[in-house]
Amino acid sequence: MKTRPIMILSLLFLMAHHLSAQFRVEEESGKKPEWTASLQKNYIIGIGHGETLETARDKAMINVKSQIVTSVADHISSSTEIYTQEISRNEISEMYRTYSDHVSSQSGKQDYLQGISPAKVQDYFWEKLRNKKTGEIKYTYFAKYPFNTFDLEELVNEFKEKDALLTEDLKNALNMLDDFESVEDIFEARRRLQQLSGIFIDERKTQAIAGVRKSEDLFGSVYISDAGSALGKLRYSLKIASKSLTCARKPVVHSNCARIMNRELGGPVCTIDYAYDECYPDPENHISVTYSLLNHRPGKKFYFDVSEDKAEINLGGKIRITDGNVHDESVSGARCTLLLRSKYESPVKITGITLEWDEYGIIVEKTLSKIIAGQGTHALDFTIPEKLPVSKISTLSDPHKTVNGLIDYQSVKTGKKNSIRIYKRAYLTDF
Repeated sequence: MKTRPIMILSLLFLMAHHLSAQFRVEEESGKKPEWTASLQKNYIIGIGHGETLETARDKAMINVKSQIVTSVADHISSSTEIYTQEISRNEISEMYRTYSDHVSSQSGKQDYLQGISPAKVQDYFWEKLRNKKTGEIKYTYFAKYPFNTFDLEELVNEFKEKDALLTEDLKNALNMLDDFESVEDIFEARRRLQQLSGIFIDERKTQAIAGVRKSEDLFGSVYISDAGSALGKLRYSLKIASKSLTCARKPVVHSNCARIMNRELGGPVCTIDYAYDECYPDPENHISVTYSLLNHRPGKKFYFDVSEDKAEINLGGKIRITDGNVHDESVSGARCTLLLRSKYESPVKITGITLEWDEYGIIVEKTLSKIIAGQGTHALDFTIPEKLPVSKISTLSDPHKTVNGLIDYQSVKTGKKNSIRIYKRAYLTDF
């Protein structure tokens, strides 16, 4: 463990000697101390070179920090069993630097390496040198920085604490990929795992990389599911398998004809209100919703029928009044049959029918609650409750007779009421 600092310092001294062969000393901060050319117990000698004194001093402090990191890495690599022989001291050194930056930024704790500064230098020496041939000026700065065994043990323990914290961070990020509640949870887990994959140098790096890939697979499995949409109001959920999740990201919403109105996004169920008054009946009418999640774009087209809540019927053919019981000059229990044509698929409720023979003052009123559903022609029949005079309504004796009246109906979906006027309508009787 002691040989590495000696090798580094010896190399630095050789470099300084090589420089001195080309440069001559022009100015010094004082008498050159012996510690600039030898190892000092409980101290680190940092050496820096630069075109200015400030640059040389800064580089000397960087050199101090580098030697401290190397000492910690040497100690860890020779005293712990968690790393394999394939992992080099240089990798541990870089890992320690990264740990220092990452954990300090996460916890806000002042890191030891960040506390290394010229203010803590116990002694220093600098010299100004000029190149004999070119006249170039350079500075060499020596910093005598206190660093003992206690300091080393403190940093090693700090490293182990950071190692445990980041292991816990890895565990939490991987667990988040199983217990996520939102798209943002997956993004956060992915971000942390990407950071950790750049920090770890052992099997935990493999775990972190596998976690990043898992997050990509999760994004690829997100889909949009209808959550009970109705005309004018779109309701949907983002899902992975059967699990709903929230998403703070806003989707791209588009329609071929509808106007997008209010949006309530970000919850387990998202709603989008839209106006369709400018849409013509077309099976391709739709609202499309698309999210952007990494390289994946989960989306769905929600088709809608502008006529799904419309109700409109017309009377077709002749009205038939048949199957009554004729007694004396009247008929009772006669059955009335009408053919009604529905213009739309939406269901319609027939609420009442009135038949009138104005010239005779005969009125038939029947309250109904019959539903017809689907586009096309539907037969509606009911029993006439009143007795009717045969001579006045029979078409056997006068086939040109007509009837007036009213058919009341309403939309089952919206409850909107409407009526059909019966005016001088031809009809048939079998009596």
